[in-house]
Amino acid sequence: MAFKRVETSISYPLSTAKTGDKLVNEGLYTGYREGVYGKTHLFKEKSGKVVGLSGGQLNYMIEDAGIITEGRSYNVFYEGKVVIQKGAMAGKEAHQFAIEADEDEETVEVTKSVSKVEAALSDKSDISL
Repeated sequence: MAFKRVETSISYPLSTAKTGDKLVNEGLYTGYREGVYGKTHLFKEKSGKVVGLSGGQLNYMIEDAGIITEGRSYNVFYEGKVVIQKGAMAGKEAHQFAIEADEDEETVEVTKSVSKVEAALSDKSDISL
């Protein structure tokens, strides 16, 4: 058997990011998890590293605009901050991102192992002692 060390899940510290930094390199979007700052969107890179990113613009790109979808690979770049002009968050700064999608790649089905475990645990009839 051949084993290789892979990096585990990290959340990218946007406070240290510079405009133009590549935050995700060919990362398969696998969904999100709820975090301290709301949703943390997860991208699994080919190296095995899972990068977590949070931000209102990412939420919009995924939930409202459909720019990012599960099962597709993306490059994500940091584009700095802008001041929100109106609404409940007016006057606050918001992180901005640029997205590159692999147009030639086919969408893959993303399976969630947690949901499989939860489903198995909820069906008590399959449990034998």
